[in-house]
Amino acid sequence: MILSNGIDYDSSTITGNMADIRLNDADKAIIEELQQGRVTAAYLDRRIRWERGYLTQRLRRLQEHGIVVNLEDTGLYELIPGEQEL
Repeated sequence: MILSNGIDYDSSTITGNMADIRLNDADKAIIEELQQGRVTAAYLDRRIRWERGYLTQRLRRLQEHGIVVNLEDTGLYELIPGEQEL
């Protein structure tokens, strides 16, 4: 699948104009939850099996690569607009 920012998402690697991003199981689970709507690390902690600190780290990594956005630095994340169709 091609994301709106030109990144190719194949459930294990995201490639595009940026450096390739290797997705681990946590990243995939986070993206699946984000397809349903906005999330916080606390929400993800209740929904999937990883600890909140680790989930926060993964969310920041996805943000650095332009996959998600931290809305006004509140800790509430969403997929970059247009990414909901993954």
